[in-house]
Amino acid sequence: MSDIEQVNETFKSFISQAENLKSTLEHLKKFKNVEELQDKVALTDYAQLNASMAYSLNSLYYSINKLPFKKLKFP
Repeated sequence: MSDIEQVNETFKSFISQAENLKSTLEHLKKFKNVEELQDKVALTDYAQLNASMAYSLNSLYYSINKLPFKKLKFP
């Protein structure tokens, strides 16, 4: 796989993860602040939300860091 193909695949993965994060955040718009969200959902659901958000942000961060920009040579 060439460097360009690897960048394209990684970018597609990044876009997919960003869309998943966006869909998760869309459901949270109805709450005015974090305290209201915490009051309205069960403790286990709130913990799962925190874990999934942390995982999503971590995945986005590391998918960006995997891009081989330093290896690419542009014409």
